[in-house]
Amino acid sequence: ENIIKDDLQNNNFDKVHWNDVFSCCVSPFIKTIRDVNRIINAFQFKYSFMKNETNCIDLLAVTVAQIYDSSLYKWISNNIRILTGSMFSEKGISQIEQNNNKSKYIELFKKISKMQPEIAIQFVSALFPTFSWKIGGNNSTNYTNDELLQRQMIASRERSNIYFCLSLENITISKEQIL
Repeated sequence: ENIIKDDLQNNNFDKVHWNDVFSCCVSPFIKTIRDVNRIINAFQFKYSFMKNETNCIDLLAVTVAQIYDSSLYKWISNNIRILTGSMFSEKGISQIEQNNNKSKYIELFKKISKMQPEIAIQFVSALFPTFSWKIGGNNSTNYTNDELLQRQMIASRERSNIYFCLSLENITISKEQIL
């Protein structure tokens, strides 16, 4: 609460979205007080730079992925256009297609994620309504893209890449420079 007090005071905090994200993206990784401290420290650092550009709830979830499952974090970053695509098409999507998509992602997440595939699916679904819809999931965030943009959520096509700009994995620093 101390870290995000401005968001709380300005009513920029969606409690329903928080409940989904906390239960699917944060809670599964908290086993000890050390985990809490690790998440808070990393989040506080990122939030201090990005608070005016991102949704604090989504930033927390991305931070957790970056800390605890870098493979899933990279997959989300590399597939952001698919994850933020439109939920609506001319013909819609059948239950069979949704089941096939879910099976496909279960197999994919078995290969790339440290998480159990179902937890990885819940993680991604909590952040991306389009992904959730494509696999027949339940995402309580039924915002239009304009609302996602206004709320600066990761599921907004226009905002999503901002969440990955403080990724230090892609920066190479020589040992000499560090010393």
